[in-house]
Amino acid sequence: LKATNVLLDARGQARVADFAVASPGSPSNRSPAQLAGAPPAIADDLYGLGTLLFDLLSGAPPFHPDITPERVASETPPRLAVDGSGAPLPGELTQLVAALLARDPARRPAGMGAVRAVLDDLLATADRRQRPAAAPAGGQPRAMVAPRRRPLAAYVALAVLAAVAIAAVLVLPGIVAERGPLMTAPAE
Repeated sequence: LKATNVLLDARGQARVADFAVASPGSPSNRSPAQLAGAPPAIADDLYGLGTLLFDLLSGAPPFHPDITPERVASETPPRLAVDGSGAPLPGELTQLVAALLARDPARRPAGMGAVRAVLDDLLATADRRQRPAAAPAGGQPRAMVAPRRRPLAAYVALAVLAAVAIAAVLVLPGIVAERGPLMTAPAE
């Protein structure tokens, strides 16, 4: 899943397009272990989510414009501080992206549950920041906090959508395999 596969509809809702499940991916979204030929692991999907978030937040994938398998294998992407428009990003979000892009799979989050917990916390924090302040005793409401140019909720929504898509690709085949065939061939 690449940033080019995440589209926003007229209401600003994220939509995933072009599931190329058979595609091995490009060096920009494959983990160092995948590029080295290691068997697939959940940590690889977490790395892929990190590359997606990095791209969505900064406007370019890690190591852009000189993306090579050698750079992915030997370098750590720069840590984000601002988004593609120059607006500052929350520290928790930049920490999450950095953890997802760790070269060592053991340093990445334990799974999507851990990632989702961080994203849920970020959404809750963003919601609290965007609510109007309570009116003071004099009855005049305080001014609302000005919304950011690119609301954090949009980034987090895209990340949750990507996480769900990755989970569907990983989990659904196992569920289908456990159930067995839905119909059996008629006896002859």
